[in-house]
Amino acid sequence: MMRPKRDPKPRYWMRVFLNPFVHKKGNGAIVRRMARLDIFPYNKFSLGKESIIEDFSVINNGVGDVSIGGNTIIGIGCIIIGPVIIGSNVMLAQHIVMSGLNHGYENVSIPPSQQDVDCKLITVEENVWIGANAVITAGVTIGKHM
Repeated sequence: MMRPKRDPKPRYWMRVFLNPFVHKKGNGAIVRRMARLDIFPYNKFSLGKESIIEDFSVINNGVGDVSIGGNTIIGIGCIIIGPVIIGSNVMLAQHIVMSGLNHGYENVSIPPSQQDVDCKLITVEENVWIGANAVITAGVTIGKHM
């Protein structure tokens, strides 16, 4: 009931009536109109004060919590799939992919889409700038001022 079969987006009623009461959005935080928030109530999502999620970005907490700190900018066309923790004063340029989810591929007799998935936390600490078109995979930690 939370999402249509084979569709990563939560149902409309959940986005409108449930999510605003479950998830935290800091004062002055902006989510642009063309950004897509595929957030579910069973995992956490928080957006810090004065942070911005630009147009054409996708945030998905379907497989793990997503936390975005204060004064953080998520650039145009970024994709963030939890579990992800992003600290304060972080700048993500355009078209960055962060995915805490990996599909299995070890068993060659089964397609990767049908194998088990592996989720590991991605951590981006404070005062970090990540340049355009970067790909950050599961289990990576980026330290302060990197």
